[in-house]
Amino acid sequence: MRCLFLLGALAAAVAVHAANVENGFGTGNSVKGYIFNSDVVQHSKIDKDVEEISNAMNDEKYSDAENVFTNGKNSDKVDDNGAPKGKRKLADFSKDLDQALQSMPGGSPFNLYNMYKNYHGNAEYAKDFVLDAMKQQGQFSTVTDKVGRKELAVKGTQYQVVFMYTIYELEQARVYCTSDMSKALHSWDEGWAFYVGSKLQTNVAAAEGQLGYTLASKRAVADNGASGQFLTTDASSDQTGTRVWVNKKLQTLFQTGKGMLATAACTEVESVIKDIVAQMNVPLLQGVLRYAQNSKRSGVKGRAEGYAFAMAIVPQLHQCHNSIGEGVKTAMGIDESSVDIDNVRGWIIEGLKCLGLTCADIWNFKDLTNVVYKDKVRMQCGPAILGYTPGNLDKSVYQHSRIDLDIRDMENTFGTTSANFQVAKSIFENGQNSHKTSQTRKLAAFSNAAYTDMPLYKVHTEYWGDGLFARNFVLNALDNKAPFNKIPRNTEDGIRALKELVIKGSQLQSVWMYVLREMFEAVESCKNSDIPTALHSWDEGWVFYAGSLQVMEKSGKLGYALALKRAPQFKNRKGEVNDRMLALFESGKSAISQSQCTLAADILQQVERVMTIPVVQGLIRYIYKVRQTGKTSLKEKAECWAFLASVLPRISQCNKAVGDKLRDEFFAFTSNPSIEHTYDVDEMVSMVQSTFPCLGIECDDVGNYVEGTSERTKQCYDWKIRNNQFGGYQGSTDVTQHSRIDLDVEEFETHLKASDYTAAKQIYSNGKYSEKTSSMRTLEGLTKDQNKDMLFNVYKRYWKSKGRGDRYAHDFITDAIDAKGEFTGAPAVARKEGAVKGAQYQAVWMYVFHELEDSITNCKQADLLANDDKNVHAWDEGAAFFAGSRVGTLGLPKKGGKLVYTLMEKRAGDFGDSDSSHIARTIALFQTGLSYIVAGHCDKAEAIMHQLQAALTIPLIQGLFRYLYRADPNSDYHKSKPEDQPKSKAEGWAFAAAVLPQLHACNSQVAEQVYQNMRYSADPIVKDGYKSVVENVQSLFPCLNINGSHVGAYSESGKVIIPRVEGAELPGSNDASCSNGWKVTGILFIILFILLVGFVSIRFYCRRNQKMHDIDLTSQTPNSPSVRHASVDRYASASGIQLGMVDDKALNV
Repeated sequence: MRCLFLLGALAAAVAVHAANVENGFGTGNSVKGYIFNSDVVQHSKIDKDVEEISNAMNDEKYSDAENVFTNGKNSDKVDDNGAPKGKRKLADFSKDLDQALQSMPGGSPFNLYNMYKNYHGNAEYAKDFVLDAMKQQGQFSTVTDKVGRKELAVKGTQYQVVFMYTIYELEQARVYCTSDMSKALHSWDEGWAFYVGSKLQTNVAAAEGQLGYTLASKRAVADNGASGQFLTTDASSDQTGTRVWVNKKLQTLFQTGKGMLATAACTEVESVIKDIVAQMNVPLLQGVLRYAQNSKRSGVKGRAEGYAFAMAIVPQLHQCHNSIGEGVKTAMGIDESSVDIDNVRGWIIEGLKCLGLTCADIWNFKDLTNVVYKDKVRMQCGPAILGYTPGNLDKSVYQHSRIDLDIRDMENTFGTTSANFQVAKSIFENGQNSHKTSQTRKLAAFSNAAYTDMPLYKVHTEYWGDGLFARNFVLNALDNKAPFNKIPRNTEDGIRALKELVIKGSQLQSVWMYVLREMFEAVESCKNSDIPTALHSWDEGWVFYAGSLQVMEKSGKLGYALALKRAPQFKNRKGEVNDRMLALFESGKSAISQSQCTLAADILQQVERVMTIPVVQGLIRYIYKVRQTGKTSLKEKAECWAFLASVLPRISQCNKAVGDKLRDEFFAFTSNPSIEHTYDVDEMVSMVQSTFPCLGIECDDVGNYVEGTSERTKQCYDWKIRNNQFGGYQGSTDVTQHSRIDLDVEEFETHLKASDYTAAKQIYSNGKYSEKTSSMRTLEGLTKDQNKDMLFNVYKRYWKSKGRGDRYAHDFITDAIDAKGEFTGAPAVARKEGAVKGAQYQAVWMYVFHELEDSITNCKQADLLANDDKNVHAWDEGAAFFAGSRVGTLGLPKKGGKLVYTLMEKRAGDFGDSDSSHIARTIALFQTGLSYIVAGHCDKAEAIMHQLQAALTIPLIQGLFRYLYRADPNSDYHKSKPEDQPKSKAEGWAFAAAVLPQLHACNSQVAEQVYQNMRYSADPIVKDGYKSVVENVQSLFPCLNINGSHVGAYSESGKVIIPRVEGAELPGSNDASCSNGWKVTGILFIILFILLVGFVSIRFYCRRNQKMHDIDLTSQTPNSPSVRHASVDRYASASGIQLGMVDDKALNV
């Protein structure tokens, strides 16, 4: 409806004055695009009074200025009959305008005016403001500078007196609309006259004027950038391509309002008046921003101008929120104090929505020489906060973001050799910059024992035994209380250390946790169907992460800034964390908006993991820096502890032994500030890295610490399996969880190193990292009786002959943990080696073959059309248990993993093979076996499995040889390092136990010799000498299908200890087999053809009968190509296998 009125009004205006030109304030004339219906020439001359006041104040003729203001001079009034009625007086513009409006027929309250009257408690507030400046009295009694008095008087007249009277004329027009259309249109014309002024009646430059139009023109930058101080931040434009700026908008609004009056749309015109007020506020706000620049406040003129602009808008800001108005008023005072422009900008942003404006209306500050300030972005504003657009735009989160200013102010209380701890404590406990509705937001309150309903907060509370852990961390440093009471408070190093504890404790514990608290509350509100509250809480989470300083392109103080700071220190990770955080927050906002609360909860967990990355980076950085000789300071020790303390509860939850080790090492400085650390950096960092999977982060997330141009910490690897590829093996199914059993082994080992046998049993029996559908995969579970497996039965029969039960591997491992059986009386190092290697090379090793045998059984027995996943998935599982998760996609250097793959790498170097050649051969076998399984060649896959058995036995043999030598009392190694004997014995026994059943199957006497020489309890150990035992084992290589050249020669310190021997040349390993290649290819081509025919036949039959279960397959064997085609197509594609090119040549193991 409003649009119809507008169109009618504009059409009428065009018809009345089709050839309009700029020609004055008379009836039918136009000034600055507005067409007058009445004569307002005299009204427009009020600007000449303003000009005379300005000149008089400049000449210090204060009484003359007061006389013009009080009695008028240039603007004549007339009565209804046109008779002179005296002068129009600016002082009268400041009468009680609400009373005047309500006294009119059909009158109503003047709400805008009442805001100002009530704020000041004075109906003539504007008049008093001007006269106090002219007379140097009242509120300006201390302003002695003539320039300051002039700016206050003139701008008070322009932007309080005339500003309000302009709106009063519009309100009068609205009231007259229902009773006297002529007066209504005349009052509306008067409004434009009082906004523009007589000096702009033709094409005079806007700068010549004295009223609102001129101010708006000064503030706005035209298209050519020739004038003005505020650049647009967007490309909004009208149909002519001219920038949409205040005066252009106001001209349109005034024309629109007049059209509505002309058509008696009296109610609708009220909304236009509100829009006009909003636009007239823009240059006032821009004036505040301009004079909030400290460079503009260096003299009294700038301070007076800033205060005058502020007081022209403060009552409206106060109406929006009392803290906003008072914040701007206080900040823009006329004293000589400096102004924090960020605070002023923040207050204004906070009030924009209430004022009916957006940041696009305010624009961006520019100096008078047309050179945009480098920090111009400090003036930009908008709903987006570092790229994030709040989900609930009805509730501002700017005040929340200002919590970083409290951290900044606390930081500033620390000097070089002293600190004002009481001031810092007051800011922390009472708050200073982040205002709430009726109080100030406090960092100390971010710790709350009631937050234990949040799982992560509960983890921290239970670890520290304190629901106020973050609060007390900071206060203990400020109050000189334990554990920080031994840090000197009168030295530079001590003050720096305490500063780091206070600031990083606030950042990394208080605010870090509160980000997640807000998100947690958002999810809970979402579950309760309170979406607006949920979105607001989610928005709060983002600003507690981002902060207000970061938005200003300053050095931030919260999580966003930490991520930026750490990124370049950890090699090519700049901005990545913040990009991920932004994407997650946006996704979470979208999920909440659609009431997808479960999804939002999942995103919360992802945010927690990503926020952990820069914290861990900080910890690793200071683990390195603390250790550097001659560079260690209390500050670095304190920073290391601050980073560690913020993540320690979760590290300990992941691995208690690691947590305890880190805490013991880095908390020690609190009781002994001068302690000198001697730990191995790589070992300590590796311990932290071992918890990454549990923390939900990857090595690739964290990167490697770089200082200068060098990486200072050991290589950290990405353990994630991508596209079913790991260790160079390309699988067809997802076996990520299976591969993660190596993480259980890793933690198992960590607990055993710390002699924490209870924790070791816990992870051994219950698992932790390798998830199954409804439970956890466990190391103990891998030792179960697999009586259907051929290889397992070989081992079971052997160990039964030695008095073991069916779960021989479990017995071996638990004997080592509990110091029973062979390990009775064994020291901790021997128990650790026995238990860990028993898990690796008996439990997991055997389970590789359990999966491969399972795959072959499924291949031979299963109907792939009914169940075409089992066989392929089981083969992939076998490969996963061989490689583990730590080897990454393509494999990694030595010591990366914990399973047989890594043992191959380690032993290869000891036995003269390249680090990767034997692994390459083994991976090729796994890959070939998969191709046979996919193609349905079950027997060929079984042959590959036997070759894999030999391949995976080689590193066990190598381990046996290595420790036969080292444990031999007559060996050079033992003589040089007798203290290693328990470790060597345990490792030798573990490797012997892993291979003894196979040796026994070949030759029981050789096996018994190994048993008697290498069992841990043997006394003496290696009684026959390592050479004798080794030679007898080597004699079994042909039986074991092991190629002696692949075992290699064992060397230490460049000396060959055990020479290489040649062994079995396995079937298909000679070059002659290559001649069979074309035959194989031809056979496979025929197979492929049969598959194609079978496929077509089955498709035809399926379509005819419409149901797959109607196919009669009884006449076909389980391995028939026509039965297997469905699986072939799928898995061949997934594995990148070309069926016609499978090479049947067996690989030489």
